[in-house]
Amino acid sequence: MTVPGGASVEELFVECIECEHVERSARLAAIKDPARRRRVEELLRAHDERGGVLDRPEAVSQRLRALAVGDADDHEDLSGLVAGRYRFERRLSGGGMGSVYLATARHAGGVERSVAIKVLQARLVDSEQFLERFRHEQRVLAGLHHDHIVAFLDADRLPDGRPFLVMEHVEGESIVAACAAFDRHARVRLFGAVLSAVDHAHARGVVHADLKPENVLVTTQGNVRLVDFGLATLVDGEGAGEACLAWTPSHASPEQIAGEPATTRSDVFSLGRLLFDCASAGGLAVGTELTAIAARATRAEPARRYASVAEFAADLRRFEAGRPVTAMGDRWGYRVRCLARRHPLRLALALLIALGLGTGVLGLELGRRAARDEASRGWGAHTQAKVAGGVLEDWLLSLAALDPAGAGAAARSIEARIEAGEFATRPETEGLVRLALARFFVEVAERPERARVHLERVRQLASAGGVGAAELRRVEALEAR
Repeated sequence: MTVPGGASVEELFVECIECEHVERSARLAAIKDPARRRRVEELLRAHDERGGVLDRPEAVSQRLRALAVGDADDHEDLSGLVAGRYRFERRLSGGGMGSVYLATARHAGGVERSVAIKVLQARLVDSEQFLERFRHEQRVLAGLHHDHIVAFLDADRLPDGRPFLVMEHVEGESIVAACAAFDRHARVRLFGAVLSAVDHAHARGVVHADLKPENVLVTTQGNVRLVDFGLATLVDGEGAGEACLAWTPSHASPEQIAGEPATTRSDVFSLGRLLFDCASAGGLAVGTELTAIAARATRAEPARRYASVAEFAADLRRFEAGRPVTAMGDRWGYRVRCLARRHPLRLALALLIALGLGTGVLGLELGRRAARDEASRGWGAHTQAKVAGGVLEDWLLSLAALDPAGAGAAARSIEARIEAGEFATRPETEGLVRLALARFFVEVAERPERARVHLERVRQLASAGGVGAAELRRVEALEAR
């Protein structure tokens, strides 16, 4: 999805309020200019907080003017300032509560290190609420130690008394931007690191409460870092924290938007949005299973989401391993397709055994039954062979759509069993199997010479009475392609 470069903030806002949650997230992620995207998010936040009062054009314009005034404080630049052993180099970003700077830390012996410093905005320094929240972020970060969570290093104050936090400097891009260069499975593995970080925080009683692309960075080495715990809240024994109005509309859960306390399942919701963002980055088709996983995580009712980040991660691991994911339900056809992806040759063998049993066991039965039953038993064998042959043919073509290499390997395995004489005493079964292979080589593998070998053999079997007129008509149809 792309956003026209000339679209105004008002136009983008109107488009977003008409979207469902997942589509809104995708539209916001497609706005490449961070300043425009932030203004649209601010408008959406105000719209949601006030029950849709920004539906009127004049209200949108008024809100934009207010944002412009608020931005004046964002333009403060502390570059060049020295505070203790830290020299502020340049401003990296700004948010609702503070600005982040690249700084140089001087250590004993003249050793220098690049760090990131978050400073409370000057206009908030007299607010005890925001001062306490800033101190709270410091306590949260100091208690988290994980490879994929930004490391807290120090805390100090500016000459004017404002507090600041010192963290490791993460040089990278948002996870959504990074995912655009990866295939689907690489994206899932990258996202798995995010889940690991959030699960670590939850295990220590911390809800992040602001999980969005800008707060998950990927370094040039491909390492994930979860940043900005400015809205994080400590949860009680039941996983509930405190209410906070300073959330990001595109990824906040319905309960956060309603002003209710954030919970661990609120983070699950935001992670579901983020998964969809990552999976669809660069216009990649998300796929049925990942869509189902994201949809379950973003259910409106918290009780219907994954119960925990660990449960969310377990479903993604099932997806990675080719196993059925719980978000897809317990549908038999879906589970069989998953089995075909994991074990194409094993399933091919099972189908071949089914073909063999469809006639072989029946032949033993014929020998034990009276002559008056033979006609009906023979018709039963014919029906079983037809059904099993059709199943094999459908399976081979379905597997080719999911795993072309696996389908090719399965076809070679089936051919080997034919050449070994496995169906020498069952001409109808052999004919049906060869027809399935011929169709695969014509429609999927584009190997007409291989198809001709099987079709010629089916004609020979027809001459000997092994297959009927219907099979001959199929031979003629495949030869005509």
